[in-house]
Amino acid sequence: MGKGRPPLGADRAGAPKVVRIRWRTAFVGLIAFATAFIWLPAMTGAIATPGFSADLTLAVPDPTQGALDTPLDVGATWNCVGIGREAQAAAAATDVGDITFSAHRVVGGVDSVNASSVATSVPAGQSTTWRYTATSTGEDTVGARVDVLGGDCFNPPTDTGAMANPFQYEWLQPAALVLTPDALSSEIEQQFTVTATYDPGEVGPAVDDAAVVFHVAGSAGMQPLTLDSPPQTFAENGVATFTYSRSQPGTDTITASIAPAGGQGAVESGTITHNWRLPPLALTLTPGQATSTVGDSAAEMASVTRNGVKVNGVPVTFRVAGAPNGTLNETRTTASGEATLQWSRLLPGSDRITARAVYLGQTLTASATRVWVARPRTSHLTLTLGPPGVSTTVDDAFTATAVVELDGAPVNGAAVSFSASQAGSPNRTGTSGTGSTGAADFSYSRPTPGDETVTATAIVSGQTVTASMPHRWVEGAGSGETPTPVTPSPGVLIPPGPATPSPTSSPAGRIAAVATPPGGTTTLAGTSCPAGSQVTLEVGGQKVGETKAAPDGTFKAVVQTPDLPVGRYVVTATCGGQVAAQGDVDLVGLTSTTGTAAAASVTSAAILTFVVLLLALLLRMPGWRLGWAGRSRSDPPQ
Repeated sequence: MGKGRPPLGADRAGAPKVVRIRWRTAFVGLIAFATAFIWLPAMTGAIATPGFSADLTLAVPDPTQGALDTPLDVGATWNCVGIGREAQAAAAATDVGDITFSAHRVVGGVDSVNASSVATSVPAGQSTTWRYTATSTGEDTVGARVDVLGGDCFNPPTDTGAMANPFQYEWLQPAALVLTPDALSSEIEQQFTVTATYDPGEVGPAVDDAAVVFHVAGSAGMQPLTLDSPPQTFAENGVATFTYSRSQPGTDTITASIAPAGGQGAVESGTITHNWRLPPLALTLTPGQATSTVGDSAAEMASVTRNGVKVNGVPVTFRVAGAPNGTLNETRTTASGEATLQWSRLLPGSDRITARAVYLGQTLTASATRVWVARPRTSHLTLTLGPPGVSTTVDDAFTATAVVELDGAPVNGAAVSFSASQAGSPNRTGTSGTGSTGAADFSYSRPTPGDETVTATAIVSGQTVTASMPHRWVEGAGSGETPTPVTPSPGVLIPPGPATPSPTSSPAGRIAAVATPPGGTTTLAGTSCPAGSQVTLEVGGQKVGETKAAPDGTFKAVVQTPDLPVGRYVVTATCGGQVAAQGDVDLVGLTSTTGTAAAASVTSAAILTFVVLLLALLLRMPGWRLGWAGRSRSDPPQ
């Protein structure tokens, strides 16, 4: 090679060394240029296509405060906007981004996120909304940021927590309306009360300005289906009540509301339910089972109870099955809560009684049975004590006789208890059994005169019968005492007492009578009354009986004489208003010390004395002697 100039980039040390240094410098410059070209837009806000940047707009609410129970809706829109000389009208459709909403609150000097949400893949130019509610009162700082995910739009670098267009929002205490029932369920027809308690908080109308309306919605079948109360004002403590009742069972849904007032919004309560149930009812018949005697009146009582308490005014229908033609009766329970059925039956048998009542929509029934039995035959037990009203000499024996009969037949073997009581003296008592004639005797004596009462008692087949009679003890003959008449017993004639005057004119008919003690029975028989006429009989001017005259004009009757003093009394028979017959009856008494046998002897003596006196009277009569004078023993009487 010839002499000339050295190659470009060579130095005195030799061309190869100079060339190597220049190429290294060029490579480093190239690397620096590329790095600047790639990262410079991120540092300066430029984009791949210069002239576009992400812009986020946040809608600020008005007003910037609200109650805690009202959610806040925050709206946000992002778009790509042009910058500088290369601005364009709109972003490409492929531009999407994530919008992050957040609410910050400073508590105790510390900034914390109160709430946040992310809306993903929001296209540029479109809006999205975030709804959130704070959990406590206070002031939140609300904002949003966008993170572009793709397209030509470029996100400028921001701090992690930076937000676009933040605003302040204050959360206030809301008004509260709370419902409280007095019971979870009630019986129909009873009163139920619901209470509303109102707290206006920081946003509700004042208590004095508020009026609440209760709303009731019933379940199917309830009438009325809906029910609203009139507006109710609150008391100073913020309490209002509503009371109502239902007549059908079911479930009510209850709410309450306060209408807007003074520019404030409406206040709504929560929902409660109330159940209406049928009450426990019962219909009872008393007695459930019973027995009655035919011919008697039977009674069945029905009672309607609600929760065990008898109810007044409930209609009750009774029906008796088994009685002739049946029995149907409709009535209502009285103030005592009871309804009564009364009925009777004339033949033995069995009745079934049913009762039916309809109350509060419920039908109640009950039944009972009644057995009717024949009336039992009643036995008639009698005790006759005698002799009544006699007098006995002191220290002599007196025998009282009791005759016991059952249905008119003598009772054999019955024990009879006797007791004789005299004032100032011990009682005389004893027991004797009846014989085949039904008679039992009790004999005793007393040393003192005076009146006493003799009593006899017998018990036969569970029946007790008692009889009593008077008796008198008297001093013996020569004592100078004249016993006063006592109640007589038939059999002995004693001196007659005052006689009843006879009528001035003698009737045509005559009456025959048997002597008897005062108050005793005797048979009166007579003649001369018109056939079939009514005959009225009197003894001593006192009516003792009536009978009817036979076709031949005769009559006969057994009568009880008046309780008159011992003596002879006029007996008259009046027929057709006229005295048709007349006679006498002797009321006699006993003076024997030993009973009826001695009385008979005394009667015989009295009759004998009467005959002797009559004969003596005849012998003294002059006519009688003249009738026999001048006659010889041989002359027979004329």
